[in-house]
Amino acid sequence: MANTSSGDDFTAAPGGTSETPAPAPEATTAAEETASNFEPIRIEHNVGQTELVIAVVAVVVFAGLLIFAKNAIRRSLIANRATIDTAGAAAWAWYVVILLIFMIVVAGIVAKLFESVAFLVGAAAIIVVGAAIAAMMSSKARRSGR
Repeated sequence: MANTSSGDDFTAAPGGTSETPAPAPEATTAAEETASNFEPIRIEHNVGQTELVIAVVAVVVFAGLLIFAKNAIRRSLIANRATIDTAGAAAWAWYVVILLIFMIVVAGIVAKLFESVAFLVGAAAIIVVGAAIAAMMSSKARRSGR
């Protein structure tokens, strides 16, 4: 009688103990079960190389043009008696916020992300927080000269 150890039909010798211990029941927590139910957000839209290159060129050109607006904001704040340092910081804050808004719009158009609620909520949060920070920086700049 040949005793093969192939899987579940293995039985221990009489009077002996099994060499393989019984598998322990797997304990899963509620957090693990909940985490396994979620799937990551997948973007189903393919962005071609041409669209990507056009988007990058548009952002770079806009960033270059936005430098002039940043300098105008800085000069305006200095004309309103703001210190040079705070006016420069506020101008850079507005530069970054406006550039982020432009990049969000370009990404939404190129990848057709405006259909996604998650993208819209994230974009709105970034815009609101960025505009609030830039507005606080401008307010601080205006108060610095008085």
